[in-house]
Amino acid sequence: MYVLRRVLFALTIIAAPVLAHASADWAPADSYGRFQVVVADSASDSEKYAAEEFKKYWKLTTGRDIPVLDKPADGMTVWIGRDGVPDNLLSKLELEGLGTDGLCIRTLGPEEGFAERQLLIVGGRERGTMYGVYEFFERCMGVRWLTAGVTHIPEVAPASLPRVDYRYVPQLLRRQTHYAQGVRAAGHPEEAAAIERVQRLSPHVKFGLFVHTSFTILPPEKYFADHPEYYAEINGKRVAPLDITLEDMVLYPHLRSQLCYSNPEVAEAIVAELLPRMRTNPSATVWSVSQMDWLEHCECADCRAIDEREGTPMGSLLTCINRVADAIKEEFPDNYIETLAYQYTRKPPKKLRPRDNVIISLCNIECDFLRPMIDKSSAVNRAFCEDIRGWSKIPCTKFFWDYPDNVILQAPSPNFHVMQPNMQLWADCGFVGAYYCSNPNPTEEFGALKAYLLAKLMWNPYCDFDKLKEEFITLYYEEGAPYITEYIDLLTQTLRKKDVEMNIFDTLEWVDFDLVTQSDAIFQRAFAAVRAPEVTLRLRQEYASVQFQAMIAAPKLDLNLKENRLTVMRPPCLGLNQYIDLLHELGIPELHGKTHRENVEAWVGKALPPRQQESRIEVLENDATLLWVTPALQGSIVRWYDKSTGLELLDDIRSHGQVGHLHWHTWQDWVISPESPPEHPIAEEYDVTAKKANSITLETVLSNGLILERRIRLVPGTREVEVTLSVSNPTNSPVVPKVKLHPEFYTQDASVPEIWACASTGWTQLNGDVSPDLNAFGALVDPKPYVRWAAYIPKRGFTIVNEFNARELGSLFYFYNAQPSKRHVNLEILMKQEPLEAGGRRAI
Repeated sequence: MYVLRRVLFALTIIAAPVLAHASADWAPADSYGRFQVVVADSASDSEKYAAEEFKKYWKLTTGRDIPVLDKPADGMTVWIGRDGVPDNLLSKLELEGLGTDGLCIRTLGPEEGFAERQLLIVGGRERGTMYGVYEFFERCMGVRWLTAGVTHIPEVAPASLPRVDYRYVPQLLRRQTHYAQGVRAAGHPEEAAAIERVQRLSPHVKFGLFVHTSFTILPPEKYFADHPEYYAEINGKRVAPLDITLEDMVLYPHLRSQLCYSNPEVAEAIVAELLPRMRTNPSATVWSVSQMDWLEHCECADCRAIDEREGTPMGSLLTCINRVADAIKEEFPDNYIETLAYQYTRKPPKKLRPRDNVIISLCNIECDFLRPMIDKSSAVNRAFCEDIRGWSKIPCTKFFWDYPDNVILQAPSPNFHVMQPNMQLWADCGFVGAYYCSNPNPTEEFGALKAYLLAKLMWNPYCDFDKLKEEFITLYYEEGAPYITEYIDLLTQTLRKKDVEMNIFDTLEWVDFDLVTQSDAIFQRAFAAVRAPEVTLRLRQEYASVQFQAMIAAPKLDLNLKENRLTVMRPPCLGLNQYIDLLHELGIPELHGKTHRENVEAWVGKALPPRQQESRIEVLENDATLLWVTPALQGSIVRWYDKSTGLELLDDIRSHGQVGHLHWHTWQDWVISPESPPEHPIAEEYDVTAKKANSITLETVLSNGLILERRIRLVPGTREVEVTLSVSNPTNSPVVPKVKLHPEFYTQDASVPEIWACASTGWTQLNGDVSPDLNAFGALVDPKPYVRWAAYIPKRGFTIVNEFNARELGSLFYFYNAQPSKRHVNLEILMKQEPLEAGGRRAI
């Protein structure tokens, strides 16, 4: 195992806990008042603090106030730290290899030849002794530090204390999550620091720069004009985002890039920028030189040659990182250069090895968190396991990033069953640093429970996880505990039954009408059972997630084919303003510079769909094709059946909600992003202005005054469907239409489609260079060279072809999501975005 050296961490050896309980008790309750705490004057600040903590919690648990001394007097002695402890006592401990965080707890008494009872709590001077005190009170006195501000102290002290002989050194010496950030953001920095101490989260490694730093170190605004060669070559052109904030990069995918990491001058420029920062910040020991948070890596000949030789784009990145590490080593021998093995750089190199002052941080952001990473039934997890085991064979210092929550505010992410097996895999593969990129609010979606359990797992990956989980729920939710357990089980079983892939970007198609209804009933029973107001508040904080789910839940569909009617039912929910007010009332802090309204609207839009909608189904049919169109439901085409193949090209609406049919695939007209993210249908209802057996014309008036018309026609004698979307401007001013055709074609299974486009020179695959590991991907396409494009589904052997007139279009956009719950590919057509003059008309 390879670990950080010098000042960052000391050598650590993983050791199994040993806790010996003899048949005889060590100290009876009537002796508790005779204890004294001894800590030497020469002890570290952490050890002196530990002594005061022992005194504090001894009184809380026994009711006895005992002194803290620098030398022992008559009585039973609790030795804190090794300074001043007699050699004949220290010799009873195995002190070698404790490092910064390791600890020993040992009771001694007449059985070992000592006239008076002695308790030794000795560990690493920086934190280990302090952790030993907390370990003692957890193991022997029943104290549980549940959350910031919520500590469980047993009402009755134990009748006696057992004999103890315990030694432990944690393997993971960097143990961090985001959760305490929410406590700090709510204005409680001391509580945040306290919970990190008692839950044994290591002090944050002092980063001089932290994560996705390439453009922070070499900002394009400063360097690109004179040194375009510093930046990635993509499609034969050097590219860098200029005058665009990193937060806005999602809106400008064509400007995304990385550095040209194979260029030795890039490494020199990075060093020239880093060294002054390192000199002015000597307490920082880790400096991140890491890729930006997107793909688009360099395709120049030099980068490509290294990457092909090493079998991974990590090759060119690590070439740069090693050069930087070599350059800073002489002046800063105790500092580290950290980089990410993330997305396109995740795969380890064949031959290249990191320098000994380099940290590799491997990230599992793509993984399916419904299943453990070792579950071979998951293709994404299977691929990740190949990479983690590859890194485990490489001698280097390894940290990991894991992701315990959904990125959506208040979204459920019931992944408790994978936490321990995933943590054990990290540990077994030699990783020594953990960073859980979690939801920072402990008051959201079991944030407190997850924070507690992850802290326990980082301290000991082989702890009794199920017991700890049950204990927390019992203590924290009191009478509501059985219902919380029932709710977590309901979420987990629903996911398993629907057999979805749950990653951190999961958009919750598995959350449906029935799940929300059942969850709501569970919480109503819980509210009726609890008595204490503070416990009711904790339940309400968890219930807020159910109220969020009600807003976005997949609808229940009632299909009446006798009357050709479709009814869409959604569970009752709060209005947007009510829900936002609720978040404030519950004390859930706003984070990341965004208000609750901004966060909520980013996921549910500015208006919620009606709780019940109904539309007539207009049927178009010929010998080859059957279409169902619902004018009063966003004008959606909800069914496209190809008779010759028997394929449902938009999925079979009659199977909605069944396993493998969770996403409601439709063809609609949508607002062009990024004007109104998230993307959404452009209108709720359309009027039917013309109807024949094989054609229909729909019309609606948009909020900007434009009149939108969509004509759908089944071309006689063919399997073709002709769609014409037009807008006219009856207003007195020019208006930008912001309209696109948005079909979501069903890929039948979890297949990554091939996207092709046809020009005069023939067909070209547009996603040929996209990693097959990316099961969700999209890109804008300039339509000018092309006359048609297509999505080919290799596993099913069928192709959907779209012919168009490029002169009419603003852009093409393809997107596919091959997750089991999604299974769709979009061939979207965007209208030109130049303002449409008054009285004008535009069509695609």
